[in-house]
Amino acid sequence: MNILQVVHQFLPRYVGGTEVYTANLALGLRNQGHAVSVFAGDDAAGVRTWQGVPVYTVVGGLRGPRGVVGTFLTVFGNSETSAAFDRTLDACRPEVVHFHHLGGLSTDLPARAAARGIPTLLTLHDYWLTCANAQLLTEDGRLCHGPIAGINCGRCAALRLQLPPLALLAPLAAPAFVLRERRIRAALASVGLVLAPSDFIAGIARRSGVPQERLRRVSFGIRPEEVRPPEGTAAPAPNGDVRLTYLGSLARQKGVHVLVEAFQRLGDVPARLRLYGDPASYPDYAARLRELAHGNPRIVFEGPLPRERLGVVLAATDALVVPSVWYENAPLVVREAHAAGVPVLASDVGALAEMVRHGTDGLLFRCGDAGDLARVLRTLVQEPGILTYLRANIGPVKPQEVHIAEMEALYREALAQGRGAAQRVPSGG
Repeated sequence: MNILQVVHQFLPRYVGGTEVYTANLALGLRNQGHAVSVFAGDDAAGVRTWQGVPVYTVVGGLRGPRGVVGTFLTVFGNSETSAAFDRTLDACRPEVVHFHHLGGLSTDLPARAAARGIPTLLTLHDYWLTCANAQLLTEDGRLCHGPIAGINCGRCAALRLQLPPLALLAPLAAPAFVLRERRIRAALASVGLVLAPSDFIAGIARRSGVPQERLRRVSFGIRPEEVRPPEGTAAPAPNGDVRLTYLGSLARQKGVHVLVEAFQRLGDVPARLRLYGDPASYPDYAARLRELAHGNPRIVFEGPLPRERLGVVLAATDALVVPSVWYENAPLVVREAHAAGVPVLASDVGALAEMVRHGTDGLLFRCGDAGDLARVLRTLVQEPGILTYLRANIGPVKPQEVHIAEMEALYREALAQGRGAAQRVPSGG
């Protein structure tokens, strides 16, 4: 098959769960003999290759150069992106188009593919279809249950723009968010199959109007070789301390501050915490984390983690902590930790409560509650046998080759629909 992957931004400039998943999928499909290309937002338009995969770029993306307002406006269509997408379709001539994220691109891309009779799929990696900031998390750090006639979205936008007085005028911005919802529903109408990697996001998709007959539940896989230390590389030997690790963005929604606050409450105990993440992504938040750490020598800021060192780091980890304060969808890091035999401590929200079996292969704690996380950490330090039990009960993790086979079957299903996506192109905006 000839398959085009569409994502809001791509490696190596942008590194996140969605980008890494798209890259691994592209490589896995190519290894099975398929022709694979990528269309993505970037800081500049052009054509390049990534590990032999053609990458067609256009200015855009959620974290691209358009800024907050410019990125938001792309939901109403963007002629530059649409034209670049058309040129990419002409150049690649894909049999299937697989969308991963439309943030900062243009919501008319699925309709443009469907108008050519090309079957389309969309994987739900976050909550962008429902929430303009993609996280269902308010700017003041509270979990959100979704738009309320756009009014709460206007309030959140004012705070995100650092213009709190405008929050009083939130009702005036509500129509823009209602229109946004309509545009996205129109885009969804042009998508053949919608793929949900967790039960949690599948439920949100149904409530957002995705028909059950077009929804498919498919979990991600991982590449086992990425969680094994390179041959000849030995992990540091344990010294009696409980070795806790955080892997991910140093960003507020990831709840790293909750973890640091919880660790600080432990006092002088045999435990160490390593934090892996790029402080340059959100420098103000990274500075706040260092302030919370108060120079504690048991808290180490390790900086970004190159993918090739993932196996070494996991081999030197007793428990991975995922303290997110937003509804995580299907973070690969949980599967990677389990594949490496590492128990996971996670917030009890979103898909994390599905992925971590409390008391079996990990432990859950109340979301955003540093005191409850400190209780869990203290228990692990005082009763090390718990970690041994959790480690022994980690089940098998789906390997990437199984997931690739599932995706091939879904692509064949989309093709078998007789290119019916063209019949679902909406007649108006």
